[in-house]
Amino acid sequence: RKVATVLFQLGSAYELLGNIDRAKALLDRGIAITERAYGSDHRSLAAPLSSLGRVYQALGDHARALDLLTHALRIDRCEHGTESPQALHTTKQLINICSVCGDLARMKDLLESAIACEIRLRGPESSEAGAMLLLLGSTLGCLGDFVCARDTFDRALAASNLVHGPGRSKAAAAARARLGAASAVLDD
Repeated sequence: RKVATVLFQLGSAYELLGNIDRAKALLDRGIAITERAYGSDHRSLAAPLSSLGRVYQALGDHARALDLLTHALRIDRCEHGTESPQALHTTKQLINICSVCGDLARMKDLLESAIACEIRLRGPESSEAGAMLLLLGSTLGCLGDFVCARDTFDRALAASNLVHGPGRSKAAAAARARLGAASAVLDD
């Protein structure tokens, strides 16, 4: 177990340093050791699986990154709860991968879950929730659901006004612009 922990730490360090191939090799070895000793769903695997997912994303293997992050999220949710900071962090990583892969339907579901979790953890004045609402609105628009997109942009604008005051942020300007665009589509 100690060897695996050292491999995880070294792998994460190499990831931060940008040595992706070395990070991948170390994380793979540490994960294999832990899986042999404790099984593939052991709680100590969530963070290394997330790190390895980021490594695969950097290598351009988005399908493998998606699989690893999905596995990490399942462990996080079982170990810490569906609305834990750990699960929220992994969900945000999955949202990023879904965006890159163009999996908008899954991205929408993950965003809805992340927004609800963010608001419960940090309150409705969370600027991160407002940013995710903008992303959700854009995703809904890309999926052709302009009514929900407009409503979501309206929520994002309200959240931005709550955080920064009426009309005082770039997020508010973006929400107003996107709200106008969604409304224009619906008016046509």
